[in-house]
Amino acid sequence: MEHIGCAYSSKYVKSLINMRLSDQFIQSLESKLRHFENLLLCKSLFPYRHSQYLDDIKNVKIRNIFTRLRVNNNKLMAYCHKGDGLCSHCQVPETASHFLFTCSSGQLPKIRKKFEQSIKNIAPVFGTENIDDKLSIVLSLNFSWQEAIKIACSYVKDMYNHRFKVNRNP
Repeated sequence: MEHIGCAYSSKYVKSLINMRLSDQFIQSLESKLRHFENLLLCKSLFPYRHSQYLDDIKNVKIRNIFTRLRVNNNKLMAYCHKGDGLCSHCQVPETASHFLFTCSSGQLPKIRKKFEQSIKNIAPVFGTENIDDKLSIVLSLNFSWQEAIKIACSYVKDMYNHRFKVNRNP
């Protein structure tokens, strides 16, 4: 790059431009995320960095389910903008937290109970958390043990697959 009468090096100018673009991207993303239910979970993305769950989940289909639940881009009624956004079984907003931790539709309670029993054996403190904290822990795979991560992945996959299999074949 030619010198254009500037007292700053081209490396310095490039780093300032990159920093400014990064800041603008983060500010833009933060303003869009303010509307999401699980903002606290999404805040783990700031400042921009790679989310660990992307490395922890090897199966692409399961990683896709986690990502869709994390960013509220999924088939749950509260996010798909069809109808009133209510769970067809419970008549409350069908959010990720409702779906994973309180919905009583079909086999979901049985799958949930199996998960909670398995996870309490490995991480007893999980049973004392409130629903929002449980959602954050499960969707970010914030567990110390690899076995707990496998159990959480299996749980979310089973819940998602059962929920949408049931609705496809009423």
